[in-house]
Amino acid sequence: MSISTKKVKLNSGKDIFLFLITILFMFGFRYLPAPEPITTYGMTILGIFIGVIIGWCGSGDQTLWASMLGIFALGIYTPGGVYSAAAGFMSGYVFIMTFFPLLMVGALMGANIAEYLVYRLLSMKFLKGNGWKLMFMVMFGSYAVAILK
Repeated sequence: MSISTKKVKLNSGKDIFLFLITILFMFGFRYLPAPEPITTYGMTILGIFIGVIIGWCGSGDQTLWASMLGIFALGIYTPGGVYSAAAGFMSGYVFIMTFFPLLMVGALMGANIAEYLVYRLLSMKFLKGNGWKLMFMVMFGSYAVAILK
């Protein structure tokens, strides 16, 4: 069984324009005059945040470049450098709570176990016609998977 992959064309005008706008927000927003309660460092962080959001929203499936560029820009402007920004990002509990389930879901999807579980869950007789039972089973299944983690 072969998996077809599509080539990503990154040199289209829309992609270059999006990349330039993202770079402009991440590295140029700090030079705007800050309103009264915001400091220059706050304007820098706000510009990086807006740039990453624009990169995520406009790039479709390819969102990794915006995230990596955001971590790099954050590392340039933080006192600890890129290493400190990456270490703070990777050691946070949000990263750990999202990264490991993504690995597990990817493994389940790759082995077609997820489709089997969904079909099995939807074909159970005692769940037909009772939406609350179906939702309870989905929540209980999530709880059981979280315990295994």
